[in-house]
This record gives sequence, C-alpha cells and structure tokens, in this order.
Amino acid sequence: MKRSPLIPVLLFSLVAGPVYAADASKTAVKPIPADVAKKAVERYVDVVRLAYADAVKGAALLRAKIDALVKAPGADSLAAARDAWKTARDAYGPTEAFRFYGGPIDDPKDGPEGLLNAWPIDEAYVDYVKGSDLAGIINNLQDYPRITKEVLVAANEKDGEKNISTGYHAIEFLLWGQDESATGPGDRPHTDYVAGQGKNAERRGVALKLLSELLVDHLTQVQKAWDPANSDNYGEKLKKEPLDESLRKIYTGMIGLSIDEMAGERMTVALEKHDQEHEQDCFSDYTLKGMIGNETGIWNVYFGRYGTTTGTGIHDVVQALDPKLAKATDAKLAAADRAIRAIPGTFDQVIAEKGSNGPKRKAAKKAIAALEEQARTIAKSGLEMGLVLNIQ
Repeated sequence: MKRSPLIPVLLFSLVAGPVYAADASKTAVKPIPADVAKKAVERYVDVVRLAYADAVKGAALLRAKIDALVKAPGADSLAAARDAWKTARDAYGPTEAFRFYGGPIDDPKDGPEGLLNAWPIDEAYVDYVKGSDLAGIINNLQDYPRITKEVLVAANEKDGEKNISTGYHAIEFLLWGQDESATGPGDRPHTDYVAGQGKNAERRGVALKLLSELLVDHLTQVQKAWDPANSDNYGEKLKKEPLDESLRKIYTGMIGLSIDEMAGERMTVALEKHDQEHEQDCFSDYTLKGMIGNETGIWNVYFGRYGTTTGTGIHDVVQALDPKLAKATDAKLAAADRAIRAIPGTFDQVIAEKGSNGPKRKAAKKAIAALEEQARTIAKSGLEMGLVLNIQ
C-alpha cells in the first residue's frame, strides 16, 4: 500500500502487545559503538545499491518478456511474462526495507514508491472486469483516446487511492486478470492481446508495454539517486550524517516494514476484513513469496549481507552494544522468517478460511505476532542508543 511520508506519530514500546506511544527517555542510553556503527552504515549503502541494481535488472527482464508477449501473443509468451513478473517482484521485495524514512524511494517531493507499488487496486479502473466488458482506461477511448506514459502516470491515484494505473500491480492485473479461482491465481487468456480476438487488444498491449517501461524508469530513478558515480548521491549523504540520524533511518526501514506494512497493512487488515481484495499480490497469488522477500530485506540490512556478499551489519552494532540483546534479536528474526514460511497454501486461502481459528489463520496470526516481536526487539537496541524511532 502506498504510505504517506514518514511523520513522528508513534514510538515503539518495549513490551509485548500493541505498539503505542512510549517515552524513549525512560530507556537508559548507552553510547553508540561508533567504529562498528560507521562500518554498518557504509555496508548499508552498499546493500541498498546492490539491491536496487537487481531490481532494475528484474524490471528490464520483465519489459523484454512483455515486449515479446505483445509482439507474439501466445500461451508460452504469456507464461514467460508472468514468470518474469515474479522474478522482478523477487528482486524488488528486499528493497522495501529501505523505505519509511523519506529516502529516494519515498521522498515526499518526488519519490516514486506510489507509482511502483501502490495497492489495493480497483481493477475496473484499468481494464475490463467480470460484468463490465468496457471498464477501465484501456476500454475508455473517449476520455483516453491515446494511452501514453504521461496519461498513465497522471491517472495514478487520481480521484482515489485505489485508482492505481501504474506499477507492479497494474502489470500483474494485465498479466493474470481477476482472480476468480478459489485454488489458483487469475487466468487472463493470451487472446486478450491478439488483434481481432481481444477487445481493444492493441491498446491493452500498448498499455502493458508502457507500464513495463515506466517500471524500469522509476526504479532507475531510485538507483541513480544512490549511484556512487553521482557525487551528490544519497548514500554519501547518509554516510556524512550524524551517526544517530543515519542509524535512525536504517532502523526505521526495518521496523516500519516489519510491523506497519507486513504485520499491519498486508496481513492484519486482510484477515480482519476477510477480503481477498486486500491481498497485495491478489491476481498472481504471490503474496506469501513477496513477504518472504520482504523479510529477506530486513535480514540483509540487519546482518549486512546481500546474496553471497557479507559485511558489517546492525547485528554487529547490537553485539558491541549489548551481546544478550544481539542474541535475542537474532532469535526473533529467525522466528519471524520461520513463521512466514510456515503459513500454508496461498494467502487468499488464508483470508477465505471460515471462522477465526482455522489452521491457516492461526499460522498467519502467529506470523503477525512474530513480526511484531521482531520489530519491538530490533527497536530495543535503537532505543538503548537513544534513537528516536518514529513510525507512522
């Protein structure tokens, strides 16, 4: 879900239960282990750069497969484009740990996060849906005689936050269509892109190609903002900031993703509403895989790793600060990862399970609790160093 710019509303409490405002001044402040913390900030910048480079590569692959689909629509080319979308999501998921502090991805002035990953989406705003064959921008020739990048960007969130016309989820809908199945994802036919068979097939193909190009454009914008070749890049600014400010941002990204997005918006809201429309990757049924990617992003930041590369992470800062807390935090991260992976089936099946105590919902609630505990435990070391960990 698109989030508004970070504002100081809530402080994390250090006890189990709901996260309400807490007075950080009551926590005994310990000095920041400066040497290791500086290395952790430097490694964080390296991890961010590596992750966004892979996200751009994933989007570029998706663009190529979509080009092939539109050029020669078929079952195989559609399947290849869907696989490429999943690959692109796998690459993007870990980068969400770099959000929530007003960095290049969600800068309140020009951050493209809302153009990349906003949800939930009103499908009828984009294309036809069951019972309305002429719905959406694609079929509205009167208001949208030409579909261009500018048109798609201008339409995004126009007149409502569910009016999503760009990003991963608009592309996902155009590849899978509505999910009408209780046991699988959407099943849009490839003929939707065949001239003479799919209504407005050419316009649909134009829209899909432009959306894939915009995805690359917007991710490249973020990548360039961190690019070391740019002397004024955000990573160098982060390194030069006071340590407490750099660490505050790094902690905020991990905590915000863990408790606000994953435990809150992406799981609790959907479970409480019993509404599959609140599942993030609802057309492809890829939500749980995306959550594993999000958790990987938190691990990458905390442990200073990316792929096969390793370095100084926040874990090393906590180890220098409070070895017992470092051990406890490691355990909470491991527990959260296990709990997400233990959720059975797909998340739409979890949402649809009747009652509130079925095995799927129990597993999801366990994951929510683990993510909340993960966030609180990560926050403890930040508060021990005197960081003010504000989160929306």
